[in-house]
Amino acid sequence: MRLETVLNFVIDANLALLVAALVVLVFEAVLLAAGYRRAYGTRLKIVMTSLLALLVLPLLVPVTETVVGPNTPQVSDLLVAQYLRGNISMSAVGMNDLLSMRQTVVDGIVSGNSGWLLAAAAFVVTAMIARAGYVGVNLIRICRLIRGGVVIRRIGRVRVVVSSRAKVPFSTRGPRNHYVVLPQSLLLDSKAVEISIGHEFQHIRQRDIEIEVLTALASPLFVLNPGFWIMSMKLRKLREYTCDLEYLKRSGCDPKHYARALLRVARQAFSQQGVPSPQAFSVPFIGRSKLFPKSVKTGLAERITVLANGERKRPPALISAALIVGIVSSVALGTIAFQNRAGWSHDRLMLSSVANLERLNERNRRAAATAQ
Repeated sequence: MRLETVLNFVIDANLALLVAALVVLVFEAVLLAAGYRRAYGTRLKIVMTSLLALLVLPLLVPVTETVVGPNTPQVSDLLVAQYLRGNISMSAVGMNDLLSMRQTVVDGIVSGNSGWLLAAAAFVVTAMIARAGYVGVNLIRICRLIRGGVVIRRIGRVRVVVSSRAKVPFSTRGPRNHYVVLPQSLLLDSKAVEISIGHEFQHIRQRDIEIEVLTALASPLFVLNPGFWIMSMKLRKLREYTCDLEYLKRSGCDPKHYARALLRVARQAFSQQGVPSPQAFSVPFIGRSKLFPKSVKTGLAERITVLANGERKRPPALISAALIVGIVSSVALGTIAFQNRAGWSHDRLMLSSVANLERLNERNRRAAATAQ
């Protein structure tokens, strides 16, 4: 595979995810403005629909181009049109260089003629390798926890494992089986054990484990993409809210007892030292520590507030269907708009001609100045 093909794939994939994140922010803002802040299931559906649109993007783009026509305006076309109308104040050479930046970057890396571009590419590759190493370490850590634990119960393809090395309850999966891992110290609190197992089983029902695995595997490719971290943050926060509320609805557990169990498990985890908890390939009961334990405490406070207030009634089915269609269409159209399509529009050719004339005039001016 050619290096240019790989670079274009990485750029296209990151642009598509960034478009999807922007679509999520816009549609979620509309939902919040309409008074559905506490419709956590619908908000989660917005994120999931956007991610699903990315997965089926190779099928969506040809269909979208067929519906709206092959000459769908791209971002570059819109910028050129605004420039030619005088709404953008800069030289033709500057505008042409701006629009050609992507191809310039790709050509500079492939040819190896630009030192700073090679340095930037090396930084990106280093970040991707570091993230892949982080994901690999977490995978090894989870495998060791499960192998070193004791299976106390088997329910279908779910294994409940007790480990002395685990700090918090979490769920994960292997090629065949799902695993719910409990800290050995938690066994002294039967109510916390019951709630932890029920919560993690709800994650398994919601397919949250599979989504977490896919997110972890894809993270090296998007490690420097802010859209990836925005989507990950929203996905994990909303799925916890949804899981908490669905478990309460299914089990009939008192929200106060549930909140107390959350706090007991968190307090126990903060007091323990030693092997850090896995942060990839797993869904922990009390959330992720991120960089500081304080972030977990903030997340727990938000979850307890959600438990106290409950979930608001979700939007009508017609509105939900319109949201899904709008999200999928927006992701597809937005991705097409940022594609590196072969060939130039008439306006782009005109801009290039003006830029060439500017360069020619600049050379003539310098030649005249030198002759004097």
